Amino acid sequence: MRFRDTHDIQDNLKLDRNQNTLEIYHHTAFLKEQLRLTKSDGDFSLPSNSIRVGAFPRHLVLEILDSLQTIIFPLSEPKSKRLLRSFIEQYSLDPDIQHLEVSAIRKTGWPSGTMSCRLPGHGAGWAGDWNGRAGRGTC
Repeated sequence: MRFRDTHDIQDNLKLDRNQNTLEIYHHTAFLKEQLRLTKSDGDFSLPSNSIRVGAFPRHLVLEILDSLQTIIFPLSEPKSKRLLRSFIEQYSLDPDIQHLEVSAIRKTGWPSGTMSCRLPGHGAGWAGDWNGRAGRGTC
């Protein structure tokens, strides 16, 4: 499996089976800024509320960050961090991808280090912290 960077968020995790390539959207600094825009106490559980303030829906941004920083390149594993650093140098990926900034993007009231989401109309949905442990809360 090879990785290819993409600047198009729509192509994140796009798999090309013929080329055995997975595209990754790597602009994490931009994604974190999107979360900062919706960090206030307003109700941003609905995508339309995020879009109204000029931001991507929180659920989408959190899912992309989680897929990059805990699944594809688990930042808690030294071997994965070394591989990620080599990709940053080799493919000019956003160097911010190697940094977690939970306190800067976490909404008020979240326990420290927790990233969690409640899907509208579904009660408590997926929830967990940056280490993959289960928890509960809202985005």
